[in-house]
Amino acid sequence: MFYINVWNLIVGLLCENPQLLFEIQNSPFLEKYFPFFSQIENPGKIWGLIILRTWHSPWIIKRKKQYIITFDQGTSIEDIITLLEYCCIAYRQEHQIYSIHWSAISYKDKGILFWGSISGAGKTSLAIKLAQKKNFFFLWDENIYINSNGEILNWVTNISFNKPSLWHFFEKIPWNIQLLHSKQRPQIKIIIQPLVVKWGVLELIERDKIKIKFHIYEELSRRIRWVSRLINNWSIPVKSLDTKALSSNRIKMTSSLTDHILWYTIKWDINVIQKEIEKIILSL
Repeated sequence: MFYINVWNLIVGLLCENPQLLFEIQNSPFLEKYFPFFSQIENPGKIWGLIILRTWHSPWIIKRKKQYIITFDQGTSIEDIITLLEYCCIAYRQEHQIYSIHWSAISYKDKGILFWGSISGAGKTSLAIKLAQKKNFFFLWDENIYINSNGEILNWVTNISFNKPSLWHFFEKIPWNIQLLHSKQRPQIKIIIQPLVVKWGVLELIERDKIKIKFHIYEELSRRIRWVSRLINNWSIPVKSLDTKALSSNRIKMTSSLTDHILWYTIKWDINVIQKEIEKIILSL
């Protein structure tokens, strides 16, 4: 057995097949899909145990603080890592740590999130452009971790672009992105939904509390429900690990966040949107 760090929660990983553990640890898919996976030697307190076990089909079984991942000969290493990461999502939610698929920056001690339902809405581009301004810092893109206090928990130490559109966008201008190099946990204050277009007029809408609650709860719930996730060459749906207790915690967090944040939808040219965001943030 070895131990993994699931965002400051220590979980044991047990498997009867040492070769399988070796293949998991050395899989390129692990680093790409599960970037916060890290093995440790002196675990201290263990929060849970994940057991890998051969069976007639891939599945996840919950037993108290244990998750049993079953698999057969046709289950790929990528599918096992997918199930492993899903169990870790459940452990995080049990301790009210949530991951959201947004972009994040900070201004001094204030956290600003960029939300968009589709790729290419302008989230990352706006975050990078603003992070070049004084007192603005780029925190993270894609997989952001937040806790029940509404604090952003992770930030990058270096940046590389994996989208051709970002390369093309930023290669034309000089950029000097400011990164956060402290243990500060910015408090979420604003959520921005950018809609970048090249026509029309400026549209700036402050969202009402009911819509904010709906979107936040849905985003916190999306990865734990995960009924759309498929394994075995996209032929078998993954069983949801959501529970009433986890859902109740998300409802409480959603209400708490909604009481303390502003949410704006801003539509027009990316440079105009950037200036409007600066005005909103500096007015706080």
